[in-house]
Amino acid sequence: VNKNEAFSLYKEAAECGYPRAERLLSFCYEDGIGIKRDEKQAFNWMKRAAEHKDATAQTETGRMYEFAIGVPESRKQAVYWYEKAAEQEDGDGQCRLAWCYEAGKGVEKNLKKAVYWYERAASNGSLRAQTAMYVCLREGRGTEKDEERALKYLERAADEGYGPAIWRLGCTWYFGECGHPIDYEKAKLLFEQAAAAGTEEGAFNLGWMYWDGVGVEKDYEKAV
Repeated sequence: VNKNEAFSLYKEAAECGYPRAERLLSFCYEDGIGIKRDEKQAFNWMKRAAEHKDATAQTETGRMYEFAIGVPESRKQAVYWYEKAAEQEDGDGQCRLAWCYEAGKGVEKNLKKAVYWYERAASNGSLRAQTAMYVCLREGRGTEKDEERALKYLERAADEGYGPAIWRLGCTWYFGECGHPIDYEKAKLLFEQAAAAGTEEGAFNLGWMYWDGVGVEKDYEKAV
């Protein structure tokens, strides 16, 4: 692996106007791969790729505006670029746009539009959106309540190893939700998997089980 050479080649291609190279060059600047970190350069190259209609770059440009990476924060600009990406069926862009509608960030809060974009993002493979659809359908947020359909979305994301979905699936067994009976053994296994995937909620619930001695032998050391 030669990161310096990779950076040089990305830069050469980017300067020729190749959108994917512009996007990858941006990541190099943002993460300091083969070059000193420079968030302003990262933003400039990402926006250039976005302007060249690279859907992933449009989503990333929105992210940079949302989190003030190399550019002052602007929720409205974030929504603008998420919309551009969403129109090109970028699942991540659709999911981020849905969240903006759900939270009312950079756009007027609209739960029906949030569900609309979550559903499209889910169909495009966004595991985060599939998990969000579970929440919306289970709680009847912006759509009619449907626990059976909600569970299908959650199981699909969990099967792909998405930590937050695995944790939420564990909760359905722990609390007896969505038609599941209480099954602490299944809950524990799923909380362990979620924790291993880096999902802090899974680790918390697992610790909670050991602290209270629910479904496991009480063990304060393991809980801590």
